[in-house]
Amino acid sequence: MIIHKSNLRIVDVIKEDKGIPMLNNIHIDEDGITSAIGNKIVLVMSAVKDSVCKSIEKMQQWGGKILQKGGITIPADSVKEVMKNIPKDTQFKGLLEHVEVDKEGIFKLSDGRRQRVIKCTPWKRDFPEWRKTFDLKRSEGVFRAVYNRKRLLLLLSAIEKCCEDTSGYSPVWIEGCKDGTMIVRSVNMKTGQKALGVVAAYDGKEGEWIEDTEFELKPKTKKILPKRKTLVPKRKIKRKINKRK
Repeated sequence: MIIHKSNLRIVDVIKEDKGIPMLNNIHIDEDGITSAIGNKIVLVMSAVKDSVCKSIEKMQQWGGKILQKGGITIPADSVKEVMKNIPKDTQFKGLLEHVEVDKEGIFKLSDGRRQRVIKCTPWKRDFPEWRKTFDLKRSEGVFRAVYNRKRLLLLLSAIEKCCEDTSGYSPVWIEGCKDGTMIVRSVNMKTGQKALGVVAAYDGKEGEWIEDTEFELKPKTKKILPKRKTLVPKRKIKRKINKRK
């Protein structure tokens, strides 16, 4: 299975959950979709396009490994080790930024001159199913909810890394659901892959809306006084008087 480095960069969303063994992983589906699930946030990256996979298989002479049904789960530390060794590629239009992974957790990567193999030990226990997270009822019109600011920033930061855009356009599409869940979408302009994220809202006491203050309802504006005109003193002109002899 061929995946792009952006499929691995989703690991950043679980930075705050490394103490929870089940969440401290990313999952690679048999179709090439990768997912990372943290506390109140989820980030999913779509698979590499078939046309790109064929080009890489031809270039690298890789066998097009197929993952077993249910995919494979790789620990976060192993993912970071693989990412450190993926080169930045400007010579081959980003093809060298892809890696191949098999059902044993063995990653193959290349810098264009030689290939390298990194062996990872897969997480053998169950991993949460990300598709259930997206079974949500969309909201129409304006919605408001309370979120954990650190988790939201983690998600946006990971999406920024997964969705490179040198143009500076960097769009993100945000949608709200009836229960307050936020769905965040973006696109990697280089590979065409899509990132799909979710942030769960606080509920109960933590989810209570903040009260408006007078400052927010009626912001006071300073009166702008007209500028005073400063009179520039006229320069005295000394006239030369020609005295008649």
